Amino acid sequence: MAKNLVYLAVGALTLTACTSEDVIDDVKTSSKNVIKFENVVNKPSRADLTSDNLEHFNVFGFYTMPGNDQHAHQVFFNTEVNKESGAWTYAGGERYWVPGAKYYFYAYSCDNKGISDAMSNGISYTLDMDGDKDASARVLEIKNYVCDNVHQHDLVFATNNTGILGLEESNPNVALQFKHILSKIKAKFTTKFPTEYEIVISDLSVEDICDKGNYDPVSKWHSVVKTDDAKALVLPTASDVEFMVKNTGETTPMAIATNPVYVIPNNTEVALKFTIDVYIGNDRTEKVMSKTLTGKFTPSWQEGFQYVYNVSIDGTTTKMDVIVFTTGVDEFGNETDVTEPTEFEVTNNLVDNE
Repeated sequence: MAKNLVYLAVGALTLTACTSEDVIDDVKTSSKNVIKFENVVNKPSRADLTSDNLEHFNVFGFYTMPGNDQHAHQVFFNTEVNKESGAWTYAGGERYWVPGAKYYFYAYSCDNKGISDAMSNGISYTLDMDGDKDASARVLEIKNYVCDNVHQHDLVFATNNTGILGLEESNPNVALQFKHILSKIKAKFTTKFPTEYEIVISDLSVEDICDKGNYDPVSKWHSVVKTDDAKALVLPTASDVEFMVKNTGETTPMAIATNPVYVIPNNTEVALKFTIDVYIGNDRTEKVMSKTLTGKFTPSWQEGFQYVYNVSIDGTTTKMDVIVFTTGVDEFGNETDVTEPTEFEVTNNLVDNE
């Protein structure tokens, strides 16, 4: 598949251990060596965090001194960073570059918010600042992140851990290039029923979704599980428009699509489930069929991709043919389906007619 990863710039996470005031006392502090931030967002997309609408992130940061790279000093610990008059400002007073030190940063934004227990039960951050270890081994991990019907947010993550060298002055802004770390999915429907039939689709959901996992920039998503109280993930439709499709007889068939939802990338089998009601005529004088269909498939979701599941409904007034699912990938916000689909076959298409 043609897959182009979408990057976002955002910020901010949390560090543990050491005091946030752990800065060398004799450092020259002035406006010339204040630590400042900037962000970059590539390929902005609708409804997601972009360079234009990113207003908040949380940041973690630490530094090591020459000759002692295995001892870390914490500077930022889940510090809130906000955009004010086009510039990024952070809480708790200004921090300053230590000349000769090497700096490492991690950041995140969850729809312009910091992740809290109120948003995701049991969420925590791990960035081990204790002991003697290389800076590369001190990696921020988001633990027990939940992505379900209640917690639907665009989560972006940034890493700048190459070791930025602190100078006495003329230090560059800390560049944070964020990327989307969740996947997005939606379903798109077409029909080959004759033109006099209308197909109403309802109760769309994806079952058996894994709704909790851990993320860090090295291992990516891991320990992804389906919790005991996980519910089917609802695929929402526009509330003021009936979700209906019909054959217009045109070369390009009429298509309707759900709104996208965020999911944690994984490759565990799931099931797309929906109900169809088939009517004759625009006045719907007769309902000729009502079925609930389920198509099982094993996804290969990757962070930063949107997956469009194309569902073609075939049939006649007396029986329903097998529905075949195909899947494409496009960038966040890009409505163009990707070629080279993978087919999935519905497993329970045989349902009694009304």
